[in-house]
Amino acid sequence: MSSYEDAYKRLGFISDPFTYPHGEKAPDEFLEATWVDFPNSEKVLNLDQSSILLAPPGSGKTAWRRYLEKKIASEDQQFLSVVYNQFEIPKNRRIRLNDHKYPLLRQIARAVINYLENTWSLDNKNASSDSCFHNKLWWYAFLIHFLPQYYQPKLEQLFPDHSGVLPQWGNLTNLQEIILQELVPRLISIGLDRLYILVDDLDGILETQNPDSLAALIDPLINNTHLLSDSKLVWKLFGPKQLQADVQKSHSY
Repeated sequence: MSSYEDAYKRLGFISDPFTYPHGEKAPDEFLEATWVDFPNSEKVLNLDQSSILLAPPGSGKTAWRRYLEKKIASEDQQFLSVVYNQFEIPKNRRIRLNDHKYPLLRQIARAVINYLENTWSLDNKNASSDSCFHNKLWWYAFLIHFLPQYYQPKLEQLFPDHSGVLPQWGNLTNLQEIILQELVPRLISIGLDRLYILVDDLDGILETQNPDSLAALIDPLINNTHLLSDSKLVWKLFGPKQLQADVQKSHSY
């Protein structure tokens, strides 16, 4: 046995934990075989509150995010998790909360349409036919606005009887208003009790290699106490260690 193999087996691993340097590409069985807990990890795993995990690149943040996804999916309650790791960085100005609107809501729309395909819950028996119709109309308008064109056939199958005037999503510019006043109540109407937003890969894009740019990207999210305090909306953020000072100065800390 090589000295390296002997070393990682003495630490309790049954295989080389560095076989897959990127947690996104590692098979589930590999993650289970190389799992490592850490102090205060129960705060990350607590599904009742938002939290942030800060660690150096390559230390397992994405692996923890994937573990959390599995934990959320395994719960008996109706939870929906959304991975938010596709950012749009505006040039020549500071990032605002609404700059997260389209990339974040696109990810939420993808998760919702997958959920609807597997668990159709729009036909609430306790609702009148009129309210059911308007509920379906709202979801059709939301999904068709935020999803790419190639989702159109899938939407036509899910909403074969859509008609009427569609809500003007282009006029709704406030991300906080859309999520808290529009989206969260509608999620409840299709049987989802809570939405988890898992913010990951902050240190994996070229635009955020500069620490100031990275802080500017996350600042609108960690300083919005309204978005972070709703019991139906839980945020789990996975970021690099250099964000620690900015997190500790934030309103949400």
